[in-house]
Amino acid sequence: IQNNTIYSLTSTAQQANVSDNVAVAGIRINAATGAGLQVRGNTIHTIQSAATTSTTSAGILLTGGVQGHIRDNRIYNIRNTSASAQPVAAGVVVRSIGTALYFYNNRISLGLETNGTNNTEQAIYTGVWNNLHDTDNLFLAFNSVHIGGQASGGMLKTYAFLQGDNPSATIDVTLVNTPLQVYNNIFQNARTNG
Repeated sequence: IQNNTIYSLTSTAQQANVSDNVAVAGIRINAATGAGLQVRGNTIHTIQSAATTSTTSAGILLTGGVQGHIRDNRIYNIRNTSASAQPVAAGVVVRSIGTALYFYNNRISLGLETNGTNNTEQAIYTGVWNNLHDTDNLFLAFNSVHIGGQASGGMLKTYAFLQGDNPSATIDVTLVNTPLQVYNNIFQNARTNG
């Protein structure tokens, strides 16, 4: 999957389980793949969930035994305007991988409009969400993640990188035991008033 531009997707799907059931995603890989999988050079933006229940919108969702290389992608303006208590907008959600997944040289920017102005929506912005319950290896290197903007108020948290079961008030990182190598990334969480 390479050199695609994926944008302007909106869904009102009612997905209650934010871990597995992402309501809308730019790229969703939900099957076992060979080690040669390449997801690269894609631009994914303006992906939005507008459901009335708790949902997740994502630029890329990886589940079902994915392995290979996710690289050189640009992801921005992922939004969630759900009226629920915990809407999630994530650049990448990693839920299930094969033997090894390499995620590198990707650029993710959330919390800002496509023109760079402030996005005031109340959402849990998460650049990379490792929600993987497995013993396989996840490698994250040389990525840039920026969470910006200013929420209109509220108490929802934001994460440039999250290893945990669910981005709610209480993160249970003991449920996520992935062998993880994270190095030479730039993670900036500059969102305020959330």
